[in-house]
Amino acid sequence: MIDLFYAGGQMAMSLLTIVGVISMVMLIISTLQITKSDESYKKSLTWARELGLFAIILGIFFQLTGLYQAFQAIELAGNISPALLAGGLKVSSIPSLYGMLIFIVTWVGYFGIKWMSLKPSKAEKN
Repeated sequence: MIDLFYAGGQMAMSLLTIVGVISMVMLIISTLQITKSDESYKKSLTWARELGLFAIILGIFFQLTGLYQAFQAIELAGNISPALLAGGLKVSSIPSLYGMLIFIVTWVGYFGIKWMSLKPSKAEKN
């Protein structure tokens, strides 16, 4: 797992990890706020959702940056093997996959919290 982190690029993977941690914190905050009678949880829940979207966009951006650098190196090297090209394409997709993972986890949390907020509390039932 750590090998994938370093292969994906330390800067890209670090930024994606920071975005993922912040979105998880926002999900936790909105879960804790859901017990209140007001709807203050919606602001942090919206932030979590938006950060999940930002993670996938950031992952795609870093993939495209990696592809650009790989194609630039191929252009300078000239004739390369297809295996080397496939390896470069595989490595460039790591940040995009990581951003997609953050996106999926955030959105599952988002829909879970939205579902929890729709359930009536015991006070509302009586």
